[in-house]
Formats: sequence, structure tokens, C-alpha cells
Amino acid sequence: MIKSIIIFGKNGQVASDLLKIFSTKTEFNITNFSSEDIDFSDLNSLKEFLITLPKSDLIINATAYNQVDKAEDEKEMAEAINHKAVSLIAKYCKKNDVRLIHYSTNYVFDGKGKKPYKEDNTTNLKPLGIYGKSKLNGEKAIIKSNCDYLIFRVATVYNLNQENNFVNKIKKLAKTNKELKIVNDQVCNPINSYDIAENTIKIIEELQEKSKFKEIYHLVSKKSLSYRDFAKKITNNIKGLKITPVSSDHFPTKAKRPLNGALDCGKIKKDFNIEIQNNYKDVTIIIVTYNSSHIVGQALKNIINKGYRIVIIDNGSNDNIQKYLQDNFKGSGIKLISLENNIGFGRANNLALKEVTTNYAFLLNPDAIINEKSIDNLIRKAKKDNRIALAGAIDVKKEKIAKSDIEESIKNYKENIKIISENKDYLEVKFLCGGYLLLKMKSFQKIGFFNEDLFLYGEDEDICDRVIKNGYKNILVKDSVVWHNDHSSTKTHGIIAKYLLLYKRYYYMGWSRTYLKRSSVKKRQIWSHLIRQFFSSFLYLPLLDFKKFTKRVARSFGGLSNLFGTDCFNKNNRNPKIKSQNTVY
Repeated sequence: MIKSIIIFGKNGQVASDLLKIFSTKTEFNITNFSSEDIDFSDLNSLKEFLITLPKSDLIINATAYNQVDKAEDEKEMAEAINHKAVSLIAKYCKKNDVRLIHYSTNYVFDGKGKKPYKEDNTTNLKPLGIYGKSKLNGEKAIIKSNCDYLIFRVATVYNLNQENNFVNKIKKLAKTNKELKIVNDQVCNPINSYDIAENTIKIIEELQEKSKFKEIYHLVSKKSLSYRDFAKKITNNIKGLKITPVSSDHFPTKAKRPLNGALDCGKIKKDFNIEIQNNYKDVTIIIVTYNSSHIVGQALKNIINKGYRIVIIDNGSNDNIQKYLQDNFKGSGIKLISLENNIGFGRANNLALKEVTTNYAFLLNPDAIINEKSIDNLIRKAKKDNRIALAGAIDVKKEKIAKSDIEESIKNYKENIKIISENKDYLEVKFLCGGYLLLKMKSFQKIGFFNEDLFLYGEDEDICDRVIKNGYKNILVKDSVVWHNDHSSTKTHGIIAKYLLLYKRYYYMGWSRTYLKRSSVKKRQIWSHLIRQFFSSFLYLPLLDFKKFTKRVARSFGGLSNLFGTDCFNKNNRNPKIKSQNTVY
């Protein structure tokens, strides 16, 4: 049984994701080391270090010298880390009956083949540079040791939470350049480091017997593409950016790269039913919080470590959300922007949306729970029609979702919201809730961002209305589900604080609804409605229904304040003042 695991290379792309996933699996005992703990190029020190290792069932070696061009000048360093250190680790594993998982690369091939390389291809097993040679020598040393090993060859690994990879380099360049020249004659299988880590652990969980060891697998995404095509996928939504194809000769490098770096992953599909799509998540998830640290963890639990870029905008809270995230989501890569003051829902979202570089953004309330499948379904349906601008999920009232809950929610939606049209996949509707909403950025940017005159409530109604007026669609996706624990996103203490918060919410609701009505309803009709609403609220006092009384009074005063020309923003709320920006590593 594999229970005790040692990981080498804890700060790297793959190892950091391994540690994230293992942190949720209590059945494994994990010990991890990085180059800060041991210099893998110092072989004598490594020998001594290996002797001191605690007893384990498995070692995962995710450390490597991966400076491809630099390796041409630092041959000894590359050989020491990628070959000789690996040899020592393999010998240790053999001697102590420890299994070994090791990551190699597609650079062990010469790139001259016409088809994706299979694991048993020896014809093209001729590395072009020192880096590839040192990695191949490492593979050979493992095989020679006769330990129980699995070698996973990977290619073009990226981690959205770390800077030094192709995806984030392209994103950075795209912000400051109108044209990017990207090679079109080099082909590979890009893969998210999280997918590598997730499937490594899946294999470990299945491999509790030795029978499947002593194997090489290609652990890559199924689809191969050129670096230029991958760059296009990364930057697809950036207006005015040109991606120009060039040959490798345009960018001469010290070390030659294999032109065909594509790997065949049929073997891992056959043995473990693993087939990885190119899991570049083209979505930025935005969560606006206000004293929501008590519940935001529920929203994060199903979306964390899935390849999404997650941005939290904290609206001047006093609940120390930064400490909460550090304590509970360390290493997650969440970007936290803390504001000095509460600038409202729409304005806070706009602050994040204007920096989005993905094709889609997903707005998620801190008191809403959605899974990866539902987000993927939203994107899939949104792609079907260029006129779709916004896509929303089905809100259900129970966290454990049953088919009947979905059907009931759709029924309620049809009864309360005017349906424009319906097909088997989605409803075209007039309104979608902004608490769990997918935005197609290309369309959203044309329509305009959220109305910043609104502080709270009505932002979604306004944007949905503008979507339709501009000839686009709002759709409610039938196979995308969210559980929304409504009005739990802000924590209160005591009955007075509870009613004050209730009053504030409905005051802003009244202000916003009046603001939106003024363009289509006569002013005297609004006056009449608000005055009737105010006096009718006192009918609830004899019934001791203080909740309804508070709501109606608040809506009345909110609406009346709008008619009198009162701004819903405090003076200090108009301009966002960023207190701090942090990434939770």
C-alpha cells in the first residue's frame, strides 16, 4: 500500500499542485523537500541526505534543471540534476524498496518524426540539446537501477499561478504589444500542471500493487497544436492584437528545439483511462466580498485548483479576509484586491473586469456554490451563438441537488420571468442573476460595463436590459446548476445589526429600482407608488412582522431619496482606493 510519500521539488509547477491536492487527502502522509532543503547538484550532499530520509512507500521526483538554453553552457549542472541525482534517487529506491515517480520531457525526441511519438519509439529518441540529453540519461539511469518506477513524459507545462511559463509570458506580452510573433513550426501538447498532478495522484490511488510499475507514460493533453495556435487560444479576446506565425529560424536559440514535440497518449488512456483535454481555463472567476470570510470558503471549494484565475475584490471589509485566505487557501494563487472603502457591487466587478484577459469572466457571489462542470456547460452553450452575451445557471435551493429541484427551479423561472424563446439547451430570457453569471467578454465590452451609478441591486437587471437592446442574448442554461445560500454573504452580530443590515439592503434596492424606472415610468406614478408602499408598511406592525415592515419602509425611503436627488454612494465610495493587492501563494 502507498501511504507515505516524499516529494522533491515542492516549489515547482507540478509539485506545488501535487501538494495542494494531497492537502485534501488525509489518507496520505506527505513529506516534501525543495532545492532550498538540499542542493540536488551536490551529489555528495545528496547521498548523505538520502540516508536521512524517513521511511516511505513512494518518492515523487518533480525537481529538474529545465533551463533549456542555459544548459548548453551549464552541461555539468544539467547532468548533475537531471541525470546523476536521479540515478542516486533511483538506486536509493531500489535498495530501500521504495517506488519512484519521475517526470521527464518530450525533448528526449529529435522532433523529426511525422506522428506523435509513442513510448516505445526509439528511432527518434535522439535529443537535440543538452537539456534533452540529460533528461534521457535520467530515464536510462532509472531503468538501469531496476527499481519500481513510473516515468511520466510531459510537455509545455504551465501553471496559471506561476509566472515562468508560456501561458503567463504570452499574457504579459499581450498587454504591451500590438503584435506577437510566435513560432508556427513547433508542435506540442500543452498541459496544465494541475492536470499532471491530479492524474499522477489518480494513478497512485489505483496503483497499490507493483504489477503496473516499470513503465513510461506520456502524460500530456490529447490535442497537439503549434505554439502560435496556443498563443491565439490564450489571447483570443484581446482586441487589436495580431498573432503572426513565424518559423523557428526567426528566433534562433542556443539549444535546438524539436519541431514535432507531440506525444501520443494512447498508452495512458488504455491503462488508466486518462485522456486530458487541453485544460487551459479560459475563464477568470471574480468574487466581490464584504465581510464574507465566514462563507466565501464554500464558494471556493469547488473551483479552487481547477486552472481558473480567481480574483477576489474585497469591498472595505473588517473581517481580515487576507488572513482567512492565507490560513485556509495557502498556495491557491488567488489574487486578492483589498479596497479601503465599499465601492458597490458593480463598480467592484468593473475594477476586476477591466483587467480580464480571458475570453470569459464568471461572476460568483461568496454565498453561491457552483462546480467545474456547470461552468464548463455555461461556456459550451455560450459558444454556440455569437449573439449570446450572458449565460446564467439554474439556481436551486438545496446544496444536495436533485433532478426535481432543477425542474422546479426552471418552472419557477418560467412563471416569474418572461421567456423570449426556448430550446433543448437553454432559455432565452430577459433577466439573469448577477450572483452567478458568465460574461462573454467580447460582447460585454461592446455593451459596456456595469452601471456605476448603482451601489447595490439592479446592476444585473440593467446589464441584461442593455444586452437585449444591443441585439444580444441572455440565456439560462438548463444543465448548469448553482446553489445560492441567498443573503448569507455578510456576517452580522445581534438582532439590531441584523435589522440595520436588512434596512441598508432594501434601501439600496429601493434606490436602484427607482433609478431604473425613471427612464420608462412617469415620475408622479413612482411618487404615488412609494408613498402607498410607505404607509402600507405600518399594516405589518400589529402583526409583529418587523421584517416585512423594515423591508417596505427601507424600499420606500430608498426610492424617495432617489427622487430627491440623493446619491446612493457616500462621498468616499465614489473612487476605488486600493489598500493592497496580494496573491495567496
